Amino acid sequence: MDYNIALIGGDLRNAALASMLAQDGCNVKIFGIPPDSVESNKRISFCDNIAELFDNTDAVIGPVPVSRDKGETFNAPLFDRDIPVRDFISHSHGLYVFIGGKIPSILSDYFNSNNIAYEDILLRDDFAILNAVPTAEGTVQIAMEELPCTLWNMNVLVLGAGRVGRHLATLLQAMGAKVTVAVRKGKDAAWVISNRMDHCCYDFDGRVLSDYRLICNTVPAVVLDESLLSRVGENALIIDLASDNGGVDYCYALSHGIKVIHALSLPGKVAPETAAENLKRVIYNILAEVKKR
Repeated sequence: MDYNIALIGGDLRNAALASMLAQDGCNVKIFGIPPDSVESNKRISFCDNIAELFDNTDAVIGPVPVSRDKGETFNAPLFDRDIPVRDFISHSHGLYVFIGGKIPSILSDYFNSNNIAYEDILLRDDFAILNAVPTAEGTVQIAMEELPCTLWNMNVLVLGAGRVGRHLATLLQAMGAKVTVAVRKGKDAAWVISNRMDHCCYDFDGRVLSDYRLICNTVPAVVLDESLLSRVGENALIIDLASDNGGVDYCYALSHGIKVIHALSLPGKVAPETAAENLKRVIYNILAEVKKR
């Protein structure tokens, strides 16, 4: 590969990504990640300011998610200062393509108005499929650390049969858990049945929710509301994998002593190297697609 790629902000996943891109032969510029977080390579250089990112650059790679404050600043947990999104915009003339996760409207509107190519990586199937594996493994890691018993022979409820839900249910079953998957669609129920798991609907009619020691939610909507949480066992652990505000009534759970962990961005936290490798694969896919446009 001979791309000239710039990275702005991000977590350990982006730090690992920089090293992988350089090892592939890309020239990499970085702003928003400290040098001591990145493996040394002669193809990697660190910018003193945002303006340097755009000189002879094929693509700028942002964080996943790009921002955690509604587009005010870039998500840069490893950096010692804020990176205002408006500063990025003011210097980005000549930008070819931007790639990031959950791109805020202030950026997407700017890109659309200036005919700059961009790709929200979280909307791509290839990224979602690859990311489901470390997300599922990270969820199991949390469960094993938080619960005083084995997953083997445990009654576990997984809400949702999307990519993450399926990977997670399969992994839990392989570890000996008794897995039930809540589904809405007939095709998802068919997948659950074909994989020798139990399934149910989201009204849980006739289900004793207190039987489930571990409940994992993958649905980005409040499915575990007050009426359902009131039926959950006192010793249950809920791991919420849904983005944004999650899928749990947190006020009710907190006031009633129900333990809920909102586990966001697990791939970058529990498996940054694998997450970076997945990110790199999809970035190359995007750059190849943009060239063909």
